[in-house]
Amino acid sequence: MIYNIEANEFFRHPMQVNKVRIEGVYNLLEGDIPEVVFNHAHLEIPKGKMSVTGSWRFDPHSDNGIVDINANVSRLELSQLANYLPKTIDADALDWLEKAFLQGYAENAEISVKGVVDHIPFGEHASSGDFRIKGDVRDVQLHYHQFPARENTYWPDIYVKEGTIDFNRGNILIKGPQLSFNPELALSKLATNDAQVEVNNIEKNTKVLIKTGIETNGD
Repeated sequence: MIYNIEANEFFRHPMQVNKVRIEGVYNLLEGDIPEVVFNHAHLEIPKGKMSVTGSWRFDPHSDNGIVDINANVSRLELSQLANYLPKTIDADALDWLEKAFLQGYAENAEISVKGVVDHIPFGEHASSGDFRIKGDVRDVQLHYHQFPARENTYWPDIYVKEGTIDFNRGNILIKGPQLSFNPELALSKLATNDAQVEVNNIEKNTKVLIKTGIETNGD
């Protein structure tokens, strides 16, 4: 059975889980500042499992406190990535993320979040904390160009069969031995190697940079 956990103050959409088990303690720090420590939290999410340790504490200088969390996810559907990120991220950035990954998943992803929740993922506020997701990816389709150019045209989606993802603060880096474009385009016939897709600054003025070696026989 799938349960929907709603936390409307923090997340846009309900978080889907099959099972939840949390062990932790509630503390009052000096000055009666509340703190919640997660000794171990285990969640079964659709198609994967997530283990979490860390803490949250109240911060009088921010709206949503301070976290120090480390997690491991056995499999995470990239199309659901935005659902696990707080609404404190710029709305346009979350809009883009919700539509960016049309398919694909991360395996054995390591997640680290440390700092002021209001400023996640810290691309615009680097001094406020650290945010990182790293792991292997499979069958990625990246729909990065979401606003039509002239004549209602779009740049082609990017396909990465296998590779790695490094979501570091406001930047996303996907690397793979090869990439391809929409199958119906002639570009799909190009042989590529050492592919790299950079999505820079998802919070504001996002730019996408594609780097790859290209091989062709001239046909």
